[in-house]
Amino acid sequence: MKKSSRAYGTGLYVVMALCLASVMTVGIISLVYDYRDVDFDFSIPDYSLPPIGDNSKAEPVDNNPSDVDPGVSEPAEAMFYRPVGGNAVKQFSPDTLVFSQTMQDYRVHGGIDIASPLGTEVLAYAEGLIESITDAPLMGTTVVISHDNGLKSYYMNLDAKASLELTAGAEVKAGDVIGKVGKTAIVEIAEQPHLHFELTVDGELVNPADYLDAIED
Repeated sequence: MKKSSRAYGTGLYVVMALCLASVMTVGIISLVYDYRDVDFDFSIPDYSLPPIGDNSKAEPVDNNPSDVDPGVSEPAEAMFYRPVGGNAVKQFSPDTLVFSQTMQDYRVHGGIDIASPLGTEVLAYAEGLIESITDAPLMGTTVVISHDNGLKSYYMNLDAKASLELTAGAEVKAGDVIGKVGKTAIVEIAEQPHLHFELTVDGELVNPADYLDAIED
């Protein structure tokens, strides 16, 4: 009888243990299945970083700096003007004698004669200072302008009255009116109206046609 009671008690404990294990297993399974439907939020909060220093006065970076200093202006190109329009009717000939219709002989010609109607305005070839205004015995009213680099320009056979307002030492710009075509050169008075134009560099005569041809129209 005692063995039966002991066996009964042992069996009861085993049954209770199995029931407890079953309840725990069901509870764990239910808990797992319940958490399957839970939506976990793993997103990282959006934090704004505080500003570092004051950038309101920051200057933009120029990756392509100019090589030209804006405070330094480039030198202006020299300007040159044709004294008058028209064709050269007598060429530069300082070494070879050419016939003079007025003098009826052969002589050298130190400049070029540019045909142009009487009264045509004569323009300064380039910027410079008026060196002299004279009434030359043979070439008539003559204006001489001194330019840079030893260059001088000579305007001869001008109208006697048209250059009266000019004064020696006055500054003129390229293209300024310095006189008008006249007939005051007695050694060329038989020629058609024209300007007798000469150029010298460091006191040596040069061919004015070479300089005038370089001027762009």
